[in-house]
Amino acid sequence: MILKEKTEPESLIRLRRLVTRLQDPSPYLHELRNREQGYKYECQLQFFLDRILYQYRSIIILHDIRIPIKRTSFQMDCLLLTPNFGLIIETKGLSGKMSFTQNGQFFHYDKGEIYNPISQVIEQRDRLSDFLSLDNYQFEYVVCLGNPSVSLSTDSSSEWVLDRVIPFDQLKDFIGRLFKKYPQPLIEKNRMINIGKYLKSSHKDDLHRFYNISSSIVEPGVICPECFRLRMERTRYRWRCMHCGHISKDAHLEDILDWFSMINHVKITNSECKFFLAIDSSRTATTLLKNCERLSLVDKKRWSYYILK
Repeated sequence: MILKEKTEPESLIRLRRLVTRLQDPSPYLHELRNREQGYKYECQLQFFLDRILYQYRSIIILHDIRIPIKRTSFQMDCLLLTPNFGLIIETKGLSGKMSFTQNGQFFHYDKGEIYNPISQVIEQRDRLSDFLSLDNYQFEYVVCLGNPSVSLSTDSSSEWVLDRVIPFDQLKDFIGRLFKKYPQPLIEKNRMINIGKYLKSSHKDDLHRFYNISSSIVEPGVICPECFRLRMERTRYRWRCMHCGHISKDAHLEDILDWFSMINHVKITNSECKFFLAIDSSRTATTLLKNCERLSLVDKKRWSYYILK
């Protein structure tokens, strides 16, 4: 049972839109390709989960869960809930070589700097256990590698990592071993479903923000949701793409989020909205801002502005 479907990461959405808005996107193209590749492999995870669900029907799946706690949050690529145990799956679509040494505490990736995936998923497990406080119910973890060209090496003290960092096609056997490790159900199916619904209701998306980008290199305008090119024109109550002719009533909503992601992370004024959406009318800008459900008005007479809810 899939309680929360896989969705495209917010960071990938904003990065793709940033590339569209830059006159010279070359510094970000490599990162965009890597993120798109990673997302492709993340989507393939469900194929391997389907091979498991027919055998273990009482499994609940939640993809892309982000739980905010006070001023911080924790995020999981995929969470499985069974009556016997929970399983956090961290997916990686990297190529190249990953190596673990000194009992898995030291990690090296030959193509750049990334967090130790073992430490990352253990932190997710600890945060989830604290958040739910379920007596005797254990959360296990695994890192699944989607790219078949990745290689993994360990020293003698870190060989246990090979049981926790596995290719997608070993996931079925891994889960089978967990059912042997936890043979007795600890929670009833209805309670398990309620826990899943509680986690889903606690999930909150977070707008990805870019820092250290000069606003002068970010092109204004509304991006067409059909052909993904800039400069839709505003007609009466609608947007029309000058390139493909696509018509949209709400194409500007993502562009307002672009402003908070790329230009000003705190607020937007009427004049800034008018500039960034490349429209002529201040009245139209005001209408679009007031009707945007994700914004709240901070009314200070002449100096009114809008913030994200």
